[in-house]
Amino acid sequence: MEAFRKLKLITLVISFILLTWFVYTARSKEDPVPNIFIGSAHLVDYQSADTPYAVILNTMSDETGSLTTQGTLPLYCLSDKNEKVKTSFRKSDRNRHCLWKNYYIQCDFKHPVNSIQLIDYYGNGVEMSVTKPVQKKIPLVACLSRMFYYDNWQTALAVLEMYHAMGVNELSLHVINVIQDIYDLLELYKKEINLKIYPGYLAPQIAGQDPNEKSESMNHLLCYNECLLNYREAAEFILFADMDDLITSTGGNLYDTVKKAQLQNPIAVNFEFLWKTSSYAKISSPSEFSIPRIFNGLYVDTTETYGKSIVVPKRIDFSRIHNFRGIELKGKLLKSVTLPEQDGFTIHLRGVRKHKTGEYDMKLPTNSTLFEAKTENIQRINEFLQKRLRGFRGRANIVPLNALSTATYNFEKRLRNPSFQRAFNALPTTPFFLPQFIRCYEMFINATKPLCIGTRNCDIDYTNGPKCQVSTSNYVGFKHDKVQVYVAYNRKLEKQETCQLEKRAVELVDQTYTMIISLCFLKQILRPVKEPDRTMVYAAAVGLAFARAARLF
Repeated sequence: MEAFRKLKLITLVISFILLTWFVYTARSKEDPVPNIFIGSAHLVDYQSADTPYAVILNTMSDETGSLTTQGTLPLYCLSDKNEKVKTSFRKSDRNRHCLWKNYYIQCDFKHPVNSIQLIDYYGNGVEMSVTKPVQKKIPLVACLSRMFYYDNWQTALAVLEMYHAMGVNELSLHVINVIQDIYDLLELYKKEINLKIYPGYLAPQIAGQDPNEKSESMNHLLCYNECLLNYREAAEFILFADMDDLITSTGGNLYDTVKKAQLQNPIAVNFEFLWKTSSYAKISSPSEFSIPRIFNGLYVDTTETYGKSIVVPKRIDFSRIHNFRGIELKGKLLKSVTLPEQDGFTIHLRGVRKHKTGEYDMKLPTNSTLFEAKTENIQRINEFLQKRLRGFRGRANIVPLNALSTATYNFEKRLRNPSFQRAFNALPTTPFFLPQFIRCYEMFINATKPLCIGTRNCDIDYTNGPKCQVSTSNYVGFKHDKVQVYVAYNRKLEKQETCQLEKRAVELVDQTYTMIISLCFLKQILRPVKEPDRTMVYAAAVGLAFARAARLF
């Protein structure tokens, strides 16, 4: 009788395990598990009296399953002080055509926090450190778009020098990959213009796909959002612009212009400078380059009805790739102000065209920096440019001359430093990646249906390409019941022989495996327990474990 009872018990346990495993595999096929990639965690002050310590997880997620329609996650945040809180999950972009979109995961704590774990109901999850925001007060910060496959040094130098000359106090730049010759020069700019360089975001291979190729503009918003969260408490104003965008003030000082506009519109969240899509004459080699040469003969293709913005950071939650119109905070529509052209606009250095002989009033000297070297005084440079600098086919110049004169003087002064001059002269005469991405961009704009503007459809050739600085990361992944989470850590820039990005696969930590390990320990613990109690307890534990694996509760 006793043997029959034990046999019956074992039969029931085995039947239950088989049934639950069948349910688990069937559900897995019918209900795909969504994936989340977390790039970083940031402490944010939302001025909440009840929960003053908010942590934002800068995140991307695919559109698998129903996760993206929910406002909460089946996960919790646990602080290093053992405070456990619920999470909120919200979209941070307006992109419609890319599979991977940007989100925030928010955790609101009552007590200070240095690190958190994103855990499920059973306490399983990933730990990550929390980045504290910059605390010093800064009038105007420029958040520049990430560099990837970047070799267009001509516009980069002009933009960096002009922003510095127009009063930008600190510049933040993310690098996914950039040719080594440009990076060497950027390293010298760090002290010269208060430039901060951060490793860009690169997601691992997830569920057999590459999220980096299926996000808008190669993880653009992840980088912008990190810049916003870094400087949200410190900056009075933040400028968001691409590396080929130059937001200009006709008065020559961007801070003064936007401060005046704010006094006239005290509740505005952003101040938009309309785009002037332009073409500049081709400059191939360092020996031909000077800052005024980029803007001499500048051809304005069109003036758009939208542009780039300078924002009041404490009044926004998320960054934007383009304009901030229609932005909301806590369900309330915020005021956006577009500046008139007489106050300022954005020069979009989009096109490159051939230089025509005799086209310009300002002739190209044998050494293009010669006129700057002979006129050290900024006022004399200004007088020179007033006489020589023109727009396309003799039209009026649109660049603020006082800022351009200062930028010209600063650049010439830097060239007198032997280290800077060596790095500058090493810049390439022929771009390697720019022509490839121009072809790729033309494919997007000529497509018969909207496409995700990512690198998925770009056939990048690395043959005989340049050495590069490339962003790399380590990753950890955790498989929960209803979501899979991947976290990047130890981001850094490394010198590599090519610009090719490493697409790492990540082995997920599955809570089912942790349950099996726990059961093994349980079996050892139950050894002193007599039968039939030991068998019954262990059988019940096995059943519960597989029930959890099957997501029965």
